[in-house]
Amino acid sequence: MERRALLFVCLGNICRSPVAEAAARQWARTHGLNLGLNLGLNLGLNLAVGSRGTGPWHQGRPADAAMGQAAAAIGLDLSAHRARQLDLADFYEVDHILTMDGRNYEDVLDLAPPNRRAQIARFAPFDIPDPYGGTADRFHEVATMIAARMNDLLPEILGE
Repeated sequence: MERRALLFVCLGNICRSPVAEAAARQWARTHGLNLGLNLGLNLGLNLAVGSRGTGPWHQGRPADAAMGQAAAAIGLDLSAHRARQLDLADFYEVDHILTMDGRNYEDVLDLAPPNRRAQIARFAPFDIPDPYGGTADRFHEVATMIAARMNDLLPEILGE
């Protein structure tokens, strides 16, 4: 069975990248892809997804409460999320590192070893705005934007 591993990266791993991880899991389930040994239909592809931040500020903390509410409003559960920082091993363990904005992209490129396995790319052809500290409407807008992008992004990456 072919395995693909994706890692979504934002600044602190408490807003955008956890939503992208949850949206990717939801998309995979909806499309019958394996996310683990006993989950989903076996269509010949095992998908592993995760999320990280480029900075250490929120390590071990749950997703931002406002983002958790915005995600729940569109059917995504962030309750089990705990923030993690991108580390060197990630560049060798995943196939794709997808960043939420240009700053994240540049930060990840600066950290990337030259012999990495991971391909580094932008999550979208535009910046996904950081809603941290913003209004509830802004969090909802960003969560919705990320979830909608999954419908184009994952088929591109998975070659469907």
